[in-house]
Amino acid sequence: SGEAEYLEATRAFRKMISEHKDRNTTCSRIQGVIDAGVVPFFVEFLGRDGNTELQLEAAWVLTNIASGTSDHTRAVIEAGALPILVRLLQSSPDIGVRGQVLWALGNIAADDAPAARAQALDAGAMGPVLHHLAESSNNRETRENAAWALKNLCRKCADFEAVRAALPVLGTCLLANMAQHDLHRARREWRERRTPLTTAQE
Repeated sequence: SGEAEYLEATRAFRKMISEHKDRNTTCSRIQGVIDAGVVPFFVEFLGRDGNTELQLEAAWVLTNIASGTSDHTRAVIEAGALPILVRLLQSSPDIGVRGQVLWALGNIAADDAPAARAQALDAGAMGPVLHHLAESSNNRETRENAAWALKNLCRKCADFEAVRAALPVLGTCLLANMAQHDLHRARREWRERRTPLTTAQE
């Protein structure tokens, strides 16, 4: 069927970009994908709510494209990805899709150009990112992706009001991490006290 072919092609593009660890090769391949004119198709696939597998692959390849240069990130933004990514983060029932969207938003916001972060904030990314970071039912990977996205949304942001909402969540996360650290330390000290001293065998 058509969607099966779309899925196969999108996955092939994603793998082609990510299979090389060399930065220059990766960026060259990203540029090739952009020059092929397929980025708008990936954005369109994000809207296929009846096909979460295709949505996941589309979000994944856009994540990889946004990991390139500022021009590459801008290509993702100009294709209209941001509002659809935010909508998916708010409404997708699939935790894998939402986790990949968080990673995509994190890569977009990580761009050196402040405009990319500003556009992500203007698209309404902050609220759903905070929700996924604070939601205890999410798995660890999803929360880590949310933390990555939040860190980049707040990075070098000149508009304090745009990131004000993040402060309570960041404070809660900091306290939780400190409590977890204290718990690990207490358990380690308890184990050390319980460990019997060894003696030489007679």
